[in-house]
Amino acid sequence: MGRRAVCRRMSSVSLSRDQTKGRHRRCGAATVVGEAMTLARSSFVLALLAFGCGNSSSDPLSNAPCPTGTTGCECYPNGTCNDDLQCFSDLCVDAGSSGGASGNAGAPGNAGAPGTAGTGGSSGAAGTAGNGGSPGTAGMPGGHGGSGGTEQTVVANLTGIVHAPEGELPIAGARVFVVAAAPPPLPPAGYCDLCPVFPQDVPHTVSRADGTFDLPIWETGEFHLVVQKGQFRRVREIGIVAGAQAVPSVFTTLPRALDSAAGDSIPKIALVEGQWDAVQATLAKFGLATLNAGSPLENSVDRDTASFDFIVPAERDAFLADFDQLAAYQILLIPCSGSSGTTCNDPLPGNPQVQENLRRFVQLGGTLYVTDYSYEFIRQVWPSHVAFEGANGSLGSGCQSVERTEAAIIEDSGLDDWLTALGVSDLELQGNWTRVESIAAGPAADVDGAASLTTPKVWLSSSPASTVDPSPAALSFQDGCGRSFFSTFHTEPQSGTLLMPQELALMHVLLETADCVDPLP
Repeated sequence: MGRRAVCRRMSSVSLSRDQTKGRHRRCGAATVVGEAMTLARSSFVLALLAFGCGNSSSDPLSNAPCPTGTTGCECYPNGTCNDDLQCFSDLCVDAGSSGGASGNAGAPGNAGAPGTAGTGGSSGAAGTAGNGGSPGTAGMPGGHGGSGGTEQTVVANLTGIVHAPEGELPIAGARVFVVAAAPPPLPPAGYCDLCPVFPQDVPHTVSRADGTFDLPIWETGEFHLVVQKGQFRRVREIGIVAGAQAVPSVFTTLPRALDSAAGDSIPKIALVEGQWDAVQATLAKFGLATLNAGSPLENSVDRDTASFDFIVPAERDAFLADFDQLAAYQILLIPCSGSSGTTCNDPLPGNPQVQENLRRFVQLGGTLYVTDYSYEFIRQVWPSHVAFEGANGSLGSGCQSVERTEAAIIEDSGLDDWLTALGVSDLELQGNWTRVESIAAGPAADVDGAASLTTPKVWLSSSPASTVDPSPAALSFQDGCGRSFFSTFHTEPQSGTLLMPQELALMHVLLETADCVDPLP
């Protein structure tokens, strides 16, 4: 599945808010997204240097011109560079940075832990699967073609389980890799998080549906282990010894709070408090706050312990109308709200400034998460992508007056595998008060700001009866460098300290939609 491609958040180059503010006001969507792309490309050079993948004669952070065709600078328009440099992700890097010449195929590996097939050098033939390994689950690879085609022999294998901040929930699709120097800090606000391929000399893998991983290593010594899912990242020094080595869970548990000195990063999250959907309780169960047992659901979170910001109702309108405040975050949650009983009467989604701010927030790399009665924050900004049952020209006309509980149809294989690994066999969606009538391709910006089309991806569908065609219940779509997500059902339908199946499903989808992006097809 495309979303499981190995990807990496990149360095910490950023424009000041004063610089970006003036540019955003003068420019359209293409330039807004183009600035995010420039940031990502500059950051990628620093990330390559941090991995030890070539030397740069140019300083990406300086104000001096960067000569086209030279190390660390843009490629020529025809995709070439000077001397022995290669054009990689539109930047000129040493040939070794992108894997080098074809390496020799790795020798067969002995049967080992399932999961990692034998690998050859970059662009070379793949290593033969380990003897005794079942198809697709071969043992440790015998060798790995490294930078410049030099064969690398596996001498160690790291194993472990990636967990959520609460310490027990396994995380699928997390990137696990080893580098000599600690990677640069992640940017503090939204940016274009592209999905590049790791350099061949960086040992890397992704966690399976049950959170487990195997990471073959071809050198012993002192390194940095990086475990990352989206902008949740933990970096720890690790001494690698020959043979099999189990990584302590404290190294592979995603952080619950920002602690840059310790190597812990988390996304900056803004939660617009919902009237009917207490998402804060779900975030607390995930490990981002402490739950006060026995309290009413909406008051169950100890706010002093929360690693996310509450936008209280009295501050909501001003916050969403001020792009400078909004742009300081990477994830924005707008759960079900805006009604008197079952009559939706919230005028804010009709505010043109709010609409433009949400669009720019997403295009610059943000993740927008919306549930149920707050659907107008999706419909008014991206009217072509989703049609809601009963919706007409009036705000709130798509709100339903009867709650529905329906069996879920899991449309995404990665989500299905993860829920299966957790033992969830029957998924029932509670608290549906809206229904999606249809989805369609709609206008959006590509990652470079060019006009494009994007069709929503459906994660979950539901139907009230076997005789009724299912309709999308959870969907997402990309615009520029970010994504928007919507579900017809509540994240947190009832009280309790354990994550319910539909909470699990939505947390998985949130982590996936907040991960890196690829150019639109």
